[in-house]
Amino acid sequence: MNMDNDWKKPLQARWHAIAARDRLALVCLGAFLLMMGFWWGAWLPVQAALQNARANVADQQALQAHLRSHAAQLVSRGKAVMATDTSALPALLTASAQRRGLAVALQPTRPDQSLSVTVQGAPTDVVAWLRELQEAGVATRQLRLSRDAETGWQGEVVLAAAS
Repeated sequence: MNMDNDWKKPLQARWHAIAARDRLALVCLGAFLLMMGFWWGAWLPVQAALQNARANVADQQALQAHLRSHAAQLVSRGKAVMATDTSALPALLTASAQRRGLAVALQPTRPDQSLSVTVQGAPTDVVAWLRELQEAGVATRQLRLSRDAETGWQGEVVLAAAS
């Protein structure tokens, strides 16, 4: 207990040796620094987080409004996708691949009604072919491509009619 007071006594003596006007100025300065620390350490980060949250809410509301305004288009596109029949899928694949100049080989239909397709061709043609199939309502389930020095890209694609 005596040790606790040993370090306090010199500080108290120095504090009391300072004039009352200077002590008041130091107390005011300390309070001001404490308020500034609170302002920069707590208040400003909370305000910034609140502004970010409000901006995120506004972005989400704008996205929701956009989706609602385009919902009819999405529904009609979904109906067009459902019109793609599994039995018509091989003919669609080969016809679109021939238009793009790709070499495709269809493997037998899998139990899950998807088709495994081996494809060879130029990278831009393969990407355009996949995009065309997607727009026609064909879903890509798996895609494995490798680069071949002679034929461009070569790989296997598992495709299915979107449901």
